[in-house]
Amino acid sequence: MRFAVSMLLAVAVLALTATAVTAAEETQNGVITAVNLESSFIKMTDKQGQNEKQYKVALLCKVYLDGKLSNLESLVEGYFAEVTLNRQGSLATIRASRTEPQLD
Repeated sequence: MRFAVSMLLAVAVLALTATAVTAAEETQNGVITAVNLESSFIKMTDKQGQNEKQYKVALLCKVYLDGKLSNLESLVEGYFAEVTLNRQGSLATIRASRTEPQLD
Protein backbone atom coordinates (compact mmCIF):
# COMPACT_ATOMS: atom_id res chain seq x y z
CA MET A 1 0.00 0.00 0.00
CA ARG A 2 2.82 2.42 0.87
CA PHE A 3 4.45 1.64 -2.44
CA ALA A 4 1.28 2.52 -4.37
CA VAL A 5 0.91 5.81 -2.50
CA SER A 6 4.57 6.64 -3.09
CA MET A 7 4.26 5.92 -6.80
CA LEU A 8 1.11 8.01 -7.08
CA LEU A 9 2.84 10.91 -5.33
CA ALA A 10 5.89 10.59 -7.60
CA VAL A 11 3.71 10.68 -10.72
CA ALA A 12 1.89 13.76 -9.44
CA VAL A 13 5.17 15.57 -8.76
CA LEU A 14 6.48 14.72 -12.25
CA ALA A 15 3.27 15.96 -13.87
CA LEU A 16 3.45 19.26 -12.00
CA THR A 17 7.13 19.69 -12.88
CA ALA A 18 6.47 19.04 -16.58
CA THR A 19 3.67 21.60 -16.56
CA ALA A 20 5.92 24.20 -14.92
CA VAL A 21 8.69 23.69 -17.49
CA THR A 22 6.26 23.96 -20.40
CA ALA A 23 4.71 27.11 -18.99
CA ALA A 24 8.14 28.71 -18.60
CA GLU A 25 9.04 28.35 -22.29
CA GLU A 26 8.29 31.22 -24.65
CA THR A 27 8.17 31.12 -28.44
CA GLN A 28 8.96 34.01 -30.80
CA ASN A 29 8.67 34.23 -34.59
CA GLY A 30 10.49 36.55 -36.94
CA VAL A 31 13.34 37.19 -39.32
CA ILE A 32 17.02 36.74 -38.44
CA THR A 33 18.93 40.02 -38.82
CA ALA A 34 22.32 38.96 -37.42
CA VAL A 35 24.19 35.88 -36.21
CA ASN A 36 27.28 36.26 -34.00
CA LEU A 37 29.13 32.97 -33.69
CA GLU A 38 31.82 34.28 -31.31
CA SER A 39 29.34 35.58 -28.74
CA SER A 40 26.66 32.94 -29.50
CA PHE A 41 23.72 35.25 -30.10
CA ILE A 42 21.28 36.06 -32.85
CA LYS A 43 19.21 39.15 -33.54
CA MET A 44 15.68 38.96 -34.90
CA THR A 45 12.87 41.30 -35.87
CA ASP A 46 9.21 40.51 -36.17
CA LYS A 47 7.99 39.58 -39.67
CA GLN A 48 7.33 43.25 -40.46
CA GLY A 49 10.98 44.14 -39.78
CA GLN A 50 10.20 45.93 -36.52
CA ASN A 51 11.08 45.36 -32.84
CA GLU A 52 14.59 43.92 -33.15
CA LYS A 53 15.65 41.77 -30.21
CA GLN A 54 18.91 40.03 -29.35
CA TYR A 55 18.89 36.49 -27.97
CA LYS A 56 21.68 34.51 -26.33
CA VAL A 57 21.99 31.00 -27.73
CA ALA A 58 22.03 28.35 -24.99
CA LEU A 59 24.96 25.92 -24.95
CA LEU A 60 22.72 22.94 -25.81
CA CYS A 61 20.45 24.81 -28.24
CA LYS A 62 19.02 22.64 -31.02
CA VAL A 63 19.10 24.27 -34.44
CA TYR A 64 16.96 23.13 -37.36
CA LEU A 65 17.11 24.51 -40.89
CA ASP A 66 14.28 23.63 -43.28
CA GLY A 67 13.20 20.85 -40.93
CA LYS A 68 16.60 19.16 -40.64
CA LEU A 69 19.00 19.18 -37.70
CA SER A 70 21.66 21.82 -38.39
CA ASN A 71 23.97 24.23 -36.54
CA LEU A 72 24.27 27.92 -35.73
CA GLU A 73 26.84 28.41 -38.51
CA SER A 74 24.19 27.59 -41.13
CA LEU A 75 21.93 30.50 -40.16
CA VAL A 76 22.18 33.78 -42.07
CA GLU A 77 20.46 37.13 -42.17
CA GLY A 78 17.06 36.99 -43.82
CA TYR A 79 16.06 33.49 -42.76
CA PHE A 80 12.70 33.13 -41.07
CA ALA A 81 12.83 31.60 -37.60
CA GLU A 82 10.73 30.35 -34.74
CA VAL A 83 12.73 30.36 -31.52
CA THR A 84 11.94 28.89 -28.13
CA LEU A 85 13.43 30.48 -25.04
CA ASN A 86 14.29 28.49 -21.92
CA ARG A 87 13.57 29.66 -18.36
CA GLN A 88 16.81 31.65 -18.30
CA GLY A 89 15.78 33.59 -21.43
CA SER A 90 18.33 31.91 -23.72
CA LEU A 91 17.42 30.16 -26.94
CA ALA A 92 16.73 26.46 -26.43
CA THR A 93 15.51 25.76 -29.98
CA ILE A 94 15.84 27.56 -33.30
CA ARG A 95 13.69 26.39 -36.22
CA ALA A 96 14.80 28.36 -39.28
CA SER A 97 13.61 28.36 -42.87
CA ARG A 98 15.10 29.83 -46.03
CA THR A 99 11.59 30.76 -47.19
CA GLU A 100 8.66 32.21 -45.31
CA PRO A 101 6.61 29.41 -43.72
CA GLN A 102 3.13 28.97 -45.17
CA LEU A 103 0.34 29.11 -42.61
CA ASP A 104 -2.55 26.66 -42.94
